Amino acid sequence: MRVRAHAGGQDYSRDHLQAFKNEIYDIGVDMGTSYYRFGGMMKGYIRRVFGDEVVDKHLAMKREVDPAMVLNRDVIF
Repeated sequence: MRVRAHAGGQDYSRDHLQAFKNEIYDIGVDMGTSYYRFGGMMKGYIRRVFGDEVVDKHLAMKREVDPAMVLNRDVIF
């Protein structure tokens, strides 16, 4: 899939645009900031932003109410 970006009418692949977003996310993580939302593409950043302790605590709370992890199985937050 190709996406037409507004800057100069250039066509960029979805992977190219995601790589660009990832570079921005990396800068944010390095600066100690966080994001207003986490989508599926952001799952790799959740532990980097919040740390293992917070993520593990959240998953433990989620497992208490949904032991089989049926509801939003692939969603961490």
